[in-house]
Amino acid sequence: MSEAWGMIAAAILAGAFTLTAGVIAYRAGQRQVADQGLIEHRHWQRQNRLDAYQRVLTTSDRFARAMDLWGRIETRESANLAQALEEVVAAEAGVRLVGPDSMYTPLKAVTNAAGNALRRTGGVRRGTVTLTTAQWAQLTQDLIAATNRFVTAAAAVLANPDE
Repeated sequence: MSEAWGMIAAAILAGAFTLTAGVIAYRAGQRQVADQGLIEHRHWQRQNRLDAYQRVLTTSDRFARAMDLWGRIETRESANLAQALEEVVAAEAGVRLVGPDSMYTPLKAVTNAAGNALRRTGGVRRGTVTLTTAQWAQLTQDLIAATNRFVTAAAAVLANPDE
């Protein structure tokens, strides 16, 4: 009978060891899946942010080109600054969706610079609004400076996956 007890004890220990190993493997698998999910989410988030930030830069550039067209009397009619501003505002909405909050201030600076340029050029009215060379240069510089601040902030966000 003592030999049977030894076998029973060995079977119990083997079962406990197997059960413990199974629990440890299960937990390790759960952790690996959670880590992989976090990595995938960060990649998805970074890509969406990159796309939204690029859209702001693209629309800001389009607005700057429209400003250049408006600055020449012969192409002023084709400038369509109002539509270019609408595109900037739509791009702003995309960044607001993907964040983070730290992007709102530099983003708003780009929108405000474009909006100010539209107001100073007479908005959607076409006609005889004139700006001095210095005023025109200031509007252009404001847009460029705001876009550069946005680029700096975007680079910082994209470099930090935890934000």
